Amino acid sequence: MFTTYGFSFIFGGAGGKGLAHDNKTKRNVYMDMAQASAGFQVGASESETLIIFKTAAALQNFIDKGWEASGGGAARAGAGGSSVGAAGGEQAIADASYYTLTKNGLQAGVAVAGTKYWKDKELN
Repeated sequence: MFTTYGFSFIFGGAGGKGLAHDNKTKRNVYMDMAQASAGFQVGASESETLIIFKTAAALQNFIDKGWEASGGGAARAGAGGSSVGAAGGEQAIADASYYTLTKNGLQAGVAVAGTKYWKDKELN
């Protein structure tokens, strides 16, 4: 689960923190993330993203390398922890499913993005 804060107007950026949890080993890896995007987009929001890995290898690859590319469109709004709206597109991490909740703010548009996840040196 990752909590991110972002702003976008044509170009966008977001940053946040989260953790990768291995259900088999019960091990947590604390991580940071940064995202850059470009497209027809506008917004400012706080979001939570849950990534569910289908294989242990996909989880380990995410922890070790942490790159994601994505593209799509969204119109989402959130306030007080509730979210409304829809999004569609593709994230390019193999063997994973994504679920995003816009907790506060508004995001709308179509964009391509790149995201880097890495281990938090202070917390691990």
